Amino acid sequence: MGCSKCCAPTRPNQRCCTLLNVLIATAVLACSIWALTQSNTVKDNTMCIVNNFNTLIATPPPGVNASVQDEIKSLINQDSVDQVEDILDWWVASMITPGAVFFGLLVVAAIFAWWATSTNSGACPSICSKLFIFFALLAGLTAIVFFVICTILGVAASIDSTSSWWNTNVKKPCSTMTSDYVNQLSEANKTVTQCEQLAPSPEVQCADARREYNYASEQFNAFDAFCACASRWIDEAKPFAAPGFVGVITTIVALFFNLGLCCTLNCCGSMKKADGDFTGIEAGR
Repeated sequence: MGCSKCCAPTRPNQRCCTLLNVLIATAVLACSIWALTQSNTVKDNTMCIVNNFNTLIATPPPGVNASVQDEIKSLINQDSVDQVEDILDWWVASMITPGAVFFGLLVVAAIFAWWATSTNSGACPSICSKLFIFFALLAGLTAIVFFVICTILGVAASIDSTSSWWNTNVKKPCSTMTSDYVNQLSEANKTVTQCEQLAPSPEVQCADARREYNYASEQFNAFDAFCACASRWIDEAKPFAAPGFVGVITTIVALFFNLGLCCTLNCCGSMKKADGDFTGIEAGR
């Protein structure tokens, strides 16, 4: 593996690359935390959409008309909702893990690399450092994929076609069923009001009417919350682009520094021998 003079296997180069790796690893971790912070509102809105949708399709009390419920079930794919729920269960871990693992591997590699610069360290520290450098390369590629996904999500949220798709596939009930929920609540309210005014024993005779009104009220509130959260989701996803783009660039730079550290440890050979050879060459000039 060809390495430039600045990455030659000398102790100053090794320690310089070690410190640079720790710094750039911290920057990658910071990008992951940034992405996680930006994702909190997206997660909250997604949970709001899912929870209120589940309320809208929950089995109604006995005797309550479920025609509106059946209609909203036909507009949104339940399997897709279940998949989103699975993602929500792992949301925080999936957001922080790529950067955190890359950070951890780079720091451990840097610790062994620094240890390897001590006079009597032996071959073990440099070998361990190279092993963690290899794993860090794999983790870095995974982190790049993660940050690219964040960038694509943020950019896509700013495109009109994405908003159109969202309105057609997620927000559709909000444009076609609002009157259904308003009418359902209005009819239930009218029924319970009349019953309480005319029934000799409202507490007993209006129990079913009250149950239907409570259900209609709960459905209306859930529908209103569902539409409010669905309306905000696209705008909340736009800020993903910034940490995603910065994360991609930072991780690529980190991979170069990672390879530089490997060069200072004489990647595929003995660090001690390479250090001595390079020192002898420099002294002969």
